[in-house]
Amino acid sequence: MVAGFGAGDPDFVAALRGEPYESPLTAVAEYLGVVRRLLDGEAVEDFRGRYVRLDGGPLPLPHAAAAAPCPRVSLGVGVLRPRMAHTAGQVADVAITLLTPAGHLREAIVPALARGAGSRGRPVPGVTAIVPCAVRGPGRDPRKLAFAAHAPHLSGEHYAAMLRSAGLDVDVSDPWAGAGALVDGGVFAYGTPEEVAAQLTGYGEAGATEIALSCAGVLLTEGPEAALADVRAIVEAVRDRAGRPAPVTRIP
Repeated sequence: MVAGFGAGDPDFVAALRGEPYESPLTAVAEYLGVVRRLLDGEAVEDFRGRYVRLDGGPLPLPHAAAAAPCPRVSLGVGVLRPRMAHTAGQVADVAITLLTPAGHLREAIVPALARGAGSRGRPVPGVTAIVPCAVRGPGRDPRKLAFAAHAPHLSGEHYAAMLRSAGLDVDVSDPWAGAGALVDGGVFAYGTPEEVAAQLTGYGEAGATEIALSCAGVLLTEGPEAALADVRAIVEAVRDRAGRPAPVTRIP
């Protein structure tokens, strides 16, 4: 199992704690550090971090689980930009990206991840790239699909800044135009199943160790059966292209 965590939207964080994190990097590092120790069976006593505080004891486990070794839980971190990738390299098992162009992954995220891991003498975390996609079909408009799934992301400055740094023209004041930029920039993979599979190849070449298909645009506009049909078609195309079973996580 991969348990993924992120710093959260600044406005949401402020609503919970009165103000956003001054340092999301510190918040993530502290939280994952404590969670890792607890999952490893350590009794974390009197931890006093900048944002995370814990008073004593191990993680309570059900009796059956406590009687036998538990399968290892891998910890993931949501990553948008190099600084968080560096932190993920220091504390996480997996870096999880969303709406990240393959070029940005290759040139900015993966190198920062390696530097962070190297600074702690630990293995470089894997990379799960969540890629929005859909199969071309009658009456489908890829911009509408991208907008349906990702208007909230395109309205957030943290996502917009990442996309701009990757060369896309995205402004939080116009998420509809941002959806078009996702399609035009190949971030929203759209086409025949074979064409989508070809686009996914670029993520593997950029350093992704796992690709998660997100057909959320189809799910939200046409329903779960249509989304699952797209996932199945793309997975089959990936499998045919590779000539072997495809390591694709199916996220409708």
